Amino acid sequence: MLVAFIVFVVALIATVLLFWLIALLYAPKGDSIAKEVPYECAVPPEGPLPKKTNFRYYFFGILFLTMDMVGMFVALEALTNGKFGWIFVIFILPLLLAIWHIIGGKRYVDQVS
Repeated sequence: MLVAFIVFVVALIATVLLFWLIALLYAPKGDSIAKEVPYECAVPPEGPLPKKTNFRYYFFGILFLTMDMVGMFVALEALTNGKFGWIFVIFILPLLLAIWHIIGGKRYVDQVS
């Protein structure tokens, strides 16, 4: 088992060194105008720079991912420990309130502008 681990570590280090050596040999060197131009999906920009995105969009995405992970773990905990009723209701209630707010209230896009 130890021999396999040592072979893996040596192979990993050799691979990293090989890729580093290839990058040193074949990477373009020197400054050029093309290096200073910002690219978006490998397409040169046209026109003025776009406005910066509001932080609230990123915050909403982070909150969504967090609640998604919490929901997964709470659901698994509820199913495995037999506390399905209370744990699941405590998690489902805020989600139902959020859905009710989204359906009944103004859309988020309308509130930003």
